[in-house]
Amino acid sequence: MCKTPGAIKVTFTLAQTSIAPYTTQGRLKLYFPSSTLLPSIEVLATPIHTPSHTAHLFNSEGQHILLWIELVHNRALTFIKSEIPLEFGSDRKQAVTRRLKPFADIA
Repeated sequence: MCKTPGAIKVTFTLAQTSIAPYTTQGRLKLYFPSSTLLPSIEVLATPIHTPSHTAHLFNSEGQHILLWIELVHNRALTFIKSEIPLEFGSDRKQAVTRRLKPFADIA
């Protein structure tokens, strides 16, 4: 977190503070890409903003839906000016490239 810009550090600190009670009580369960949370939920690696970013693929009776949080942060900017990176991405240039790929795949 030492390379994180000051204003954004506050957000990370708030997030760490929010999960601290669960961590200290051993109630926080981490999972990683290629984990299976349940037989019908797969975790997929989608390293857009951070290397640990994930999406979740829900499978049921031959049907699938992909839940990909944080692909779009601001509709007006993301779709019209897709080349604008988010301030807090770990590699802003790479994040833009990686964010555009799923849009092309879906189209």
